[in-house]
Amino acid sequence: MLVSYNWVKKFFPDLKLGADELAEAITRTGIEIEGVERLDQELKNLVVGEVLTCEPHPSADKLKKNNGSCR
Repeated sequence: MLVSYNWVKKFFPDLKLGADELAEAITRTGIEIEGVERLDQELKNLVVGEVLTCEPHPSADKLKKNNGSCR
């Protein structure tokens, strides 16, 4: 069964352990933890953008010109 650390934090909002420490504590109770996956490491270079307008390109029929902002 996969369980999100954030899901656990919803039920235990005062939890002071990190994901790895929590997995170790659960293992000490006799419950087997197969692994901890850190998804945030894969998102280091992620850039989020929002398209505000989309207009036909003035010089090409098959292209669109998008104006937006990056966050």
